[in-house]
Amino acid sequence: MWSAMLTGWVVLDFAVVVLSIACWPPILLSRKQPVSMLAWLLGVTFIPVAGPLFFLVFGLERRLPGLPRKKRLADEKLRRQLGSTEAGGEPSDSREARQRECEAGIEGALRVARRVAVHAPRSGNSIRLLDGGGEKFPALLEDIQRASDHINLEYFIFREDEFGRRLAGILEERAAAGVQVRLLLDGVGSRGLSRSFEWRLRDGGVRLEWFHPLNPFARRWSINIRNHRKLAVLDGRVGYLGGINLGDEYLGRDPEVGQWHDLAVRVEGPVVASLQRVFMEDWHFASGEVLKGRRWLPALEGEEPEGAAPGEVSAQLVNSFPSEDLVTEMHQVYFSMLAAARRQAWLMTPYFVPDEAIQIALAGRALAGVDVRLVVPERAPERLMDFASRSFYPQLLEAGARLFCFRPDATLHAKALLIDGELSLVGSANLDNRSFRINFESGLLVHDPGFAGELEGFFERKMALSSERHLKDFARRPWHRKTLEALARLAAPLF
Repeated sequence: MWSAMLTGWVVLDFAVVVLSIACWPPILLSRKQPVSMLAWLLGVTFIPVAGPLFFLVFGLERRLPGLPRKKRLADEKLRRQLGSTEAGGEPSDSREARQRECEAGIEGALRVARRVAVHAPRSGNSIRLLDGGGEKFPALLEDIQRASDHINLEYFIFREDEFGRRLAGILEERAAAGVQVRLLLDGVGSRGLSRSFEWRLRDGGVRLEWFHPLNPFARRWSINIRNHRKLAVLDGRVGYLGGINLGDEYLGRDPEVGQWHDLAVRVEGPVVASLQRVFMEDWHFASGEVLKGRRWLPALEGEEPEGAAPGEVSAQLVNSFPSEDLVTEMHQVYFSMLAAARRQAWLMTPYFVPDEAIQIALAGRALAGVDVRLVVPERAPERLMDFASRSFYPQLLEAGARLFCFRPDATLHAKALLIDGELSLVGSANLDNRSFRINFESGLLVHDPGFAGELEGFFERKMALSSERHLKDFARRPWHRKTLEALARLAAPLF
């Protein structure tokens, strides 16, 4: 009996070792960053069973059969069908833009954005900053009710709550009036929608599609790669993007998360065509339907809707997508903006887990005397990310950066970067590896001192509700807290 039990344990131990070793080749042969690769190797080797299983679900690229590559190829094919890629280029008022770049000392960051981003910068836009769901939702609902041709919505989260039901009713009304309504939702973020609510939308004339639905038998299934964008395009003339999803919690109605503080922008002008193209590509990938024709891109035709005033703001859409490459749009733009800062670099994010390049850029600017400020939640929504974030703060404080922790009884979810009172970036991307290299994200790079002034006011309002932290505050942490933060930091490249 004892011999049989001993044999069983030996066989079990051997199987565990084999499982761990079997994970080494796909990790070593992947194109992951070295730190991420090392973290995965340590995880599958020293965390028996759980480590390899976690890798099989979240880290194994073979589990996602060419999905990022297929998405990129599908996007390129669609762009060829539409007759333009938008890659590179200058704003229409390039002479004025170049002059302003030189005056602001940020020409390098704008040049990088023009080179790495798929979508070109466009001038002549009107951009309105929206402080939270209380400002975004009334404007969005009004624009939806005014839409006469089509409504395209692409969101990570759509809640089946009071606001969600109200929005569903308005979408059904517009569909009944002959407006084409399309709704693209992420399969994980919006998994809480009931089947009855989904069919209510479909029966009401809303074309609903799922991006990477949670179906392990589906060919494009993925629990890891998600569509984190929050986009809306109405009649091809008005666009929305930022960090605000669709639900009651973004109006502060959820007592568990408290008052929700977030940020979005409403856009009119030529740059809306870039938002529309992103929706068209993602919709084509999810549904197979190709949206073609002039009706989808009227913003490029110079046709202003009745009563609209021409804008003067230069803006460029910057995206992020699954990639292990060194150069990705969002990461490169973030880094180049920070490196270009001469007077001011203010950053707001709910998740702060920077890679080495971003750490060096932030610390380097602080050491050079730039006013570097970081606004983050007192406690990040996810515990592991909270521990990892805190491990980075002391180094930045030592370099001279200032840290503001938002009130603990509310939720800070805004993502923004402000450089030298001239250059702004607002979107859906957090400052972490997931947003830069795993998820699909979108942000708007805005070169305009007027909009930058509005964003600076937003920062100041949130800093007034925050507590500034100093280096001595972190020196008092108990040893077990520092240990947890160090372990979380080691695991950070995995997420």
